Amino acid sequence: MTRMVLYLFAAAVCWPLPLQAGPKSSRNTPPGDGLLAAVLNKAVDPRSGLVDYAAIKTMSPQLDAWLNLAAQAKPDAWKRNEQLAFWINAYNALVLRGAAQRHPLRTVMDVPGFFDKTKHRVAGHDLTLNELENQRIRAVFGDPRIHFALNCAARSCPRLRAAPWKAQTLDADLDAAAREFLASPGGMALDQEKRVVRLSKIFEWYRQDFELGGARLLDFVRLRLTASDARLLGEGVWTISFLDYDWTLNAK
Repeated sequence: MTRMVLYLFAAAVCWPLPLQAGPKSSRNTPPGDGLLAAVLNKAVDPRSGLVDYAAIKTMSPQLDAWLNLAAQAKPDAWKRNEQLAFWINAYNALVLRGAAQRHPLRTVMDVPGFFDKTKHRVAGHDLTLNELENQRIRAVFGDPRIHFALNCAARSCPRLRAAPWKAQTLDADLDAAAREFLASPGGMALDQEKRVVRLSKIFEWYRQDFELGGARLLDFVRLRLTASDARLLGEGVWTISFLDYDWTLNAK
């Protein structure tokens, strides 16, 4: 075998093969629902929304794995509903992890800085829960229905879903969550005799969100009631008051 043939043979053997294209990074698409769905399905009662925090502890590897994906996510290029579903899921998952890490616990309000001091890595940013809610969700999306999706681990919060929020059904699911909350005792109570509508403190704390564009708070409410309650609320003058908020942990 000549030296030229040997050279060509050696080059063919040693020359690196082209790299095969690998799977796209999870940062470029929303994190898969599987890990988070497994945690919620096991630990959250689908009817009451109450949480088995001991079960959350046993599934911390799955929850942490999903939150690690969320920490690396790059949602800016995603579609609107993909982004919003992601931020809602991230908020709820972080609240669950924070409460489970400290369980048994009477209320997260007993944890200094739970909402406004402790930082969490989400989508490449270090954010408190308040910053995540106010800067990444409320300020960007301007959708008051998010208040019926975010869960702050309190009994007066809207029910925590036993499944992640999904972009494909987000609008319908947010509408359903708003209607469900207003139909619950903690969401609204009508006193026909005194002509008083008592609403969750959520409507007081975030009233500006429900009155965007010059809307009235009771208009937002009335559009999401049963036909009979909507008709009743549309008759005459009603006074608004706000219900006490129960911060007791939403534990089973």
